[in-house]
Amino acid sequence: MLSDGVHRIQAYLRQDSLPERDFATFKLLDFGDFVGVQGRVFRTKTNELTIWASASRSSRSASARCREVARAAGVEIRYRQRYLDLIVNPDSRRVFEVRARVVAAIRRFLDARGFLESRPR
Repeated sequence: MLSDGVHRIQAYLRQDSLPERDFATFKLLDFGDFVGVQGRVFRTKTNELTIWASASRSSRSASARCREVARAAGVEIRYRQRYLDLIVNPDSRRVFEVRARVVAAIRRFLDARGFLESRPR
């Protein structure tokens, strides 16, 4: 299953459809790895949107850190390394998105009425 944090889509991998190196790489992937898939989009019998992979790219650079955050239930780590929490925890991402929309709406409301935003130095 591939996710950009908001949307999800599954990838269909066949050994005869991918270059040997790409297929071998997929066997090594773990939760939190960054993956890109190229191929034909289709729907499965259960009507699930799927990419029939013909090429792929991946990066394992973030997987160890993501797993660390996922295992560490400590609030302090989650707040210090917010970007990792947003990758690993969908609930935190939803709260973050709602907060950003609320702040943007308040700014628009005040801007429309001629208010200026002032930030402390």
